[in-house]
Amino acid sequence: MLFPDAFPKHFWVNNFNNTPQVLQWTVYSPIQADYHVEALISANIGETFDVSVFPPAEFTQRGTGDRAVLFDDWEMIITEIGQRYGDKLDGWFFDDGVVYYPAPFERMGRAARAGNPKRLISYNPWVSARVTDFQDVMFGEGHRGEFIIGSADIGGTGILTDGPSEGLLQHGMFMTENDWGIHEEDQPIMTKVTPADAAKWRAAAAARNVPISFTLMMWEDGAVSQDSLDLF
Repeated sequence: MLFPDAFPKHFWVNNFNNTPQVLQWTVYSPIQADYHVEALISANIGETFDVSVFPPAEFTQRGTGDRAVLFDDWEMIITEIGQRYGDKLDGWFFDDGVVYYPAPFERMGRAARAGNPKRLISYNPWVSARVTDFQDVMFGEGHRGEFIIGSADIGGTGILTDGPSEGLLQHGMFMTENDWGIHEEDQPIMTKVTPADAAKWRAAAAARNVPISFTLMMWEDGAVSQDSLDLF
């Protein structure tokens, strides 16, 4: 998939009503010839709207082009952080793996363990298949540690024995509140998990030695919701 610039990016809606209409324009790509784009929209007369194309054409989200500088810089930064914190940093959860893929994951793993050879590594595959075997933990976004294909038996090690994450430590990571993080000014933090649910999920996951992460929203000064802290 290409992500070229779209021209024009701003449209003035004229002679439209509230029923869906097909709007057509041409997109130019320096990699490929012009191609036609259509958008089905519903707009009122006099409305304007933008066509935002992100990322730009030169962004190599799908692994095209030379990304050597990206990985060189990534390795330098991750290595420095790892060496700085040593055994105080026990794991990396990289979000997300589909942006890196395809990538030199073995080399990236060596950088990620700088300063602590026992440091755990996980890449978020989002909706795709797992991006590499050079990791240790299932990212588990939206997962609460419940039984899935390959889950360990009660009293087991927590290591998955089947399924797309076979060989990885099963792990769950989910929103405790109304979002993954603070994105807007004065955005409220509202705890959504009840104490009963928190206790139930912890007990079920711990029975198979599956770790779970209650992700918390946090203000810039490090403040979090007391209601969420009370869950623990």
